[in-house]
Amino acid sequence: MPNTLLGIVDGPFATTVAALREGRADFAIGSVPPTLEAADLEKERLLSTDLVIVARQGHPATGSTNLADLCPYEWVVGARVADAEPAVASLFQERGLAQPRYAVQRDSSSALLHLLLESDMVAVASIPTVDTFCRYGMLSIIPTDVKLSPMIQYLIKLARRPLTTAASIVAAEFRKASRKYRR
Repeated sequence: MPNTLLGIVDGPFATTVAALREGRADFAIGSVPPTLEAADLEKERLLSTDLVIVARQGHPATGSTNLADLCPYEWVVGARVADAEPAVASLFQERGLAQPRYAVQRDSSSALLHLLLESDMVAVASIPTVDTFCRYGMLSIIPTDVKLSPMIQYLIKLARRPLTTAASIVAAEFRKASRKYRR
């Protein structure tokens, strides 16, 4: 599609859905809150990805297999603490550990990367979010003994607005790329 400019809006679900409804975006890719009831939106499941605990390469806890080893570190959460906190907190609680310390709530992947690369913070992230950075030796998955619930990613669009030709082509590429991570 020569002469077509692809715009990317990064942010939480509320931001991307607002962009859809205001006509600033054709579709969104992301997870959907479990309580979503919006008749104006259609969601198409793209993939389910595993979540992992991640930190910068060379982090003191890089080889840790025990969740207790992560207690001294601050956490970066990707959603509002009220949304993300229960899943992580329950892991700590099940093991009788002090609750994790949430230092930063971030809405963008680039903020996550900067925070992890420049500190000893740890985070929960999806494998596709961190895979490239792990392969290039920037981030490391911490191989703890915890099993996190997978994250489901959707292609989300307005129900009554068909995609433009350009948006349809880009959406098809997202579908194709998602097959690499589909479970």
